[in-house]
Amino acid sequence: MGASQYKDYVLVMLFIKYVSDKYVGKTYASITVPEGASFGDMVALKGKATIGDDINKKIIEPLEKANKLSGMPDFNDDDKLGSGKEKVKTLTNLIAIFETKRFSDARYTVNVDEARLEALQQGHSFNETLTGRLSLHGKHVPVNANVKVTRLNDGSISVITIDPVLISAADFELVEGINKLRELAGLKSISYAVPVTFSVVFK
Repeated sequence: MGASQYKDYVLVMLFIKYVSDKYVGKTYASITVPEGASFGDMVALKGKATIGDDINKKIIEPLEKANKLSGMPDFNDDDKLGSGKEKVKTLTNLIAIFETKRFSDARYTVNVDEARLEALQQGHSFNETLTGRLSLHGKHVPVNANVKVTRLNDGSISVITIDPVLISAADFELVEGINKLRELAGLKSISYAVPVTFSVVFK
């Protein structure tokens, strides 16, 4: 399967993951996720011999019908996904890439100088290098961040990164999953580092 065809499956997976996380269990949601058609239900299909047909009938068709959608790719297409065990492996690996329920949060923990924050006047700011710990995918790694700290007019504190923080997939044992993504997409190379910025306000 070429990269352009693979993109269609990736986008649908992202869509199903997003709407499942955002709308499952919500009464007045803009997208309806029928019972049995969430990303979690798709995860339960991993490794099954009928995974392609099951995704079509149990996940895709109910979502399309409930939301008047169309044009989603065929997850049981032997020409694009292979047949038999090859298809099972391809779809199982694809689902696993987006399976974040076990480690769904990233947390950045730092110690701050409370006295300096309390002394900061409204409209004033200072630059600081935070020495903290990033917890992601069950791993805890020291990460420094250069930030600008500002006391806003309402008394809250704004913290914004001055420079992007470079996060390495290897530090959090994510390389294997990224390699699966590269292989499935037919890419020659893929980056194992991601620049991250953040902007938060503390009341």
